[in-house]
Amino acid sequence: MTIAEMSGGLCQSVMHDLKDTWAKSGGLAADFLLYLAADHEVPGPIAGEPEITDCGRNCVTLSWPKPLHSGDAPVLAYRIEAWRLGSEGGARWRELGISPTNAYDAFGLVAGKDYRLRITPRNRHGWGEPLVSAPLHVQLAAPLLPEFTRPLPGQIKALRGQDITVDCQVRGDPSPQTRWSLDSDPLADGADGRVSTTREAGLCRLSIRGVRDEDAGRYCCEASNAAGRVSTFVRLTVVTDPQLLHADTKLRRDFKGAEIT
Repeated sequence: MTIAEMSGGLCQSVMHDLKDTWAKSGGLAADFLLYLAADHEVPGPIAGEPEITDCGRNCVTLSWPKPLHSGDAPVLAYRIEAWRLGSEGGARWRELGISPTNAYDAFGLVAGKDYRLRITPRNRHGWGEPLVSAPLHVQLAAPLLPEFTRPLPGQIKALRGQDITVDCQVRGDPSPQTRWSLDSDPLADGADGRVSTTREAGLCRLSIRGVRDEDAGRYCCEASNAAGRVSTFVRLTVVTDPQLLHADTKLRRDFKGAEIT
């Protein structure tokens, strides 16, 4: 059997299946022939240029007008592609995604670069005619300066030999880097684990086991990102008289109670 004969047999089989399905649905043979002869239209291009309507810190929101002509069926989706201009662009279209509406949040675009966008609508008959945009400049929102939502306590007293823990809470976008210092010198975790710093999400913690006289000083936690840097501090005083520590603790508790009332 030749390829032409195989193709003809396959086409006849497909046509027979379509006709059988149409008949079972109650359609008339004449209507079936009209359906086959009909020119099923895909959508035309969107009616205007896409634009950037909002900028986040890692994405931009794109929107565009709907096609003036959607074909003979409603538009079901839009395919969004980007071509980065310049020598670093790679000279190719990259699909950003598919959207059921005429808007899309696009991630992965590089701030400060220019792009062309290609928007292609689709109805149930297939993909329609794309529209390629003029160059669009991507400018993401500025980063947020770090902020200590819960700073260090400012001053604390600790009894010699006591274990202490102090912590603070920081936030920022992008997430800031943090570092600790003691009297302006970088604070490194001790080899014996007696002095340690940890961070879980935005919670920064300093722990000292068995406080010694040499641990006294000004401890600072600094947070930094692309927007800048901020810091918070606590001054540790080491005492040997438990009564001094008790009096300080009582004063802080009374002061806190006065603030609440």
